[in-house]
Amino acid sequence: MSKSPAPQSVPFFARRALLVLLIVVFFVPFALRGARMSLQNMKNDIKDWLPSDFPETTELDWFRDQFLGEQFVLVSWDNCTLDDADGSIEKFSKLLIPDEPRASDEVREVSVKYGLYTLDDLKENWGGRNEKWLCGKTEGSTNQWYFVVMNEEEEHAELYRWRGAQTLLGAIQRGWRSRFGGGNIAEGDLVATLPPEYYDDPTRLDAPLFASVTAGPAVLAQMIREDGPIRQGANADVSEEEAREIAMERLSGTLIGRDRVSWEPVGLD
Repeated sequence: MSKSPAPQSVPFFARRALLVLLIVVFFVPFALRGARMSLQNMKNDIKDWLPSDFPETTELDWFRDQFLGEQFVLVSWDNCTLDDADGSIEKFSKLLIPDEPRASDEVREVSVKYGLYTLDDLKENWGGRNEKWLCGKTEGSTNQWYFVVMNEEEEHAELYRWRGAQTLLGAIQRGWRSRFGGGNIAEGDLVATLPPEYYDDPTRLDAPLFASVTAGPAVLAQMIREDGPIRQGANADVSEEEAREIAMERLSGTLIGRDRVSWEPVGLD
């Protein structure tokens, strides 16, 4: 009499395959979103690893106070010297920052905070609210849309940060809504209320290109003063002339041209 084979046990994942698959599918979107947010918020700030007692740290703090976004534009021309005998440096500096800004101080703070700037196409009424669109930035991202609408009841303009997702899925959803759902909707979070003239002319919301203009002679004077970045730490007791020599050495080749060096001019066209 033959014996029937003993029943084989079914592996755990074979018995729970559907459940495991559902769990994986459920958590994948959260993992992808977490990875995306981590990449957006990832930053490498030199100040996080530069020791606070280094003289370079003091110079970095001073540099950040002078130049917006840790970037600067270096401009020079023939016969441009530190003594500015013909006053050309001062004249050029005044041209870069208008005496009469197009926005009030309060609105200018908003423009700078969100890095607002307009494009040639304001995409007016894209979202059905007679809104006008601007580009800007937000925390963790330098690519953010904003729009301004007119509140007729309160008689003021309102600036909103767009809630839309700038992803492939978001683009597909907007395309579907535009074609089959009656059009796009401008939805956002209110960030500021503005006088009505900023709705009429959104270009007045453009953030200034330069936070400040500091010319070579002014840079040198600020660096060598008693509370400047040069006369700190080991150099705290140096004279003004010695501080000037140190500053000239550090600035030579960057903000101050080296002697006997052939510079190749580049046009601005």
